[in-house]
Amino acid sequence: MDTNGLLLWLRENDPEAKSNLKFSSKLQVQYFESSGYGLYYNSSTQFSPRELLISLPKSLLINYLSCSKHILSYKGSQDCFLFNSLDYNSIKLPGSLENDEFSRNIYSKLEASDLYALSSFQLVTFYLVIESQRKSSFWSPFLQVLPKLPTFYGIPLTWEICNLEFSIDGDNLDKINNHKDIDDCGVLSDIENSNLLMKNPLISLLPFSMQIHVKKQYYKFKNDYQTIISLIKKRCTLSQTEIQDIIPMEKFLWSWLCINSRCLYMELPSKFDNKTIDDNFTLCPLVDFINHCDDSHSNSSSIKIDKSSFSVFTSGENPNYRTSNEEIQELYFSYGAHSNAFLFAEYGFILSDSNKWETVDISENISEMLDDEKTKYLESIGYFNDYSINHESISFRTTVALSLISNSDAKDPFRKINFLINGTIDETEFEKKK
Repeated sequence: MDTNGLLLWLRENDPEAKSNLKFSSKLQVQYFESSGYGLYYNSSTQFSPRELLISLPKSLLINYLSCSKHILSYKGSQDCFLFNSLDYNSIKLPGSLENDEFSRNIYSKLEASDLYALSSFQLVTFYLVIESQRKSSFWSPFLQVLPKLPTFYGIPLTWEICNLEFSIDGDNLDKINNHKDIDDCGVLSDIENSNLLMKNPLISLLPFSMQIHVKKQYYKFKNDYQTIISLIKKRCTLSQTEIQDIIPMEKFLWSWLCINSRCLYMELPSKFDNKTIDDNFTLCPLVDFINHCDDSHSNSSSIKIDKSSFSVFTSGENPNYRTSNEEIQELYFSYGAHSNAFLFAEYGFILSDSNKWETVDISENISEMLDDEKTKYLESIGYFNDYSINHESISFRTTVALSLISNSDAKDPFRKINFLINGTIDETEFEKKK
């Protein structure tokens, strides 16, 4: 991983970077076997509250807006009423876009309406696939430091799509050589089959809630891939084999996982009324080296996005807090209040020491206690499944389900549950009287 090359590219290859780019001299990129790459600093380093650590101009971010502007430039104009906004117009293209035949034959065939109809995930995944195959891409220094596909083999989704097999040796899982070519897995043939079972036997060993999570990921990935394949087939006069050569599933999966594991929240302009909250993200060089922690006050950073830049600051509270006596300390960023099950399914890691957001999913146990009528009721009000407990309490969803199970009102078993959800009563109403 050439991190020095990445820093040099950020500083020199975009005119805007000369005034807006910052990477604190107090930080350094390091690699550790246990956690991979991260941003570190010496334990003697002192920070001020809300000290600026990293700042990147928006022209060096990869997201729905920048991808759209780059692609539309191959049609001779970046201006389009569908994308016309202050954020879009302020994005500066690289000084010279390599007009190679490979990218020109694809990008120039796409219309603005095609890009507008895609989700952010679909467009950015497609864009990384194309750019990563070009002989010379403006984004090459950033693409070169992204993890390779085998890095993601700890994520359960890859077990299914790549048909990975593992052998158990003591407490270790060692990947063996015996796995199918990813392009031969046939994951497109049954997109509409909602009853499809995961074929990899390892998936069945996961907790029930994680199996559901992986299945949702699986269908999302398949839909995104099929959407892009269909678009290229519609716009380009290419055979199915040629299309799959241009958009190989292996490359698409790599790109899809890079985005899923490294994207950061950034709102799109409000004029994109066909987008959802899931479309509000960006890829950000350097910032994506920051690893996750569960405590927002522990060696943590915060993010701010303004009209011109994407910035990272130290926390406002106790920025010099140390989690250990080690000489080298790591800078963290909280990805959110996620359990280890979620972290494992999405990113392929868990917090081994402690996780304040750890929960145990008991959906399967509770569902077994519900009859058809109660199940349909909970589905109708959006309270079926996703039942969990942690070391301190149970979730409100779990409280609702257990209250319904214990409700002794045979005439109208749902009346009190409605009161509970509305806050008129609490769960003590359902406790058995001695």
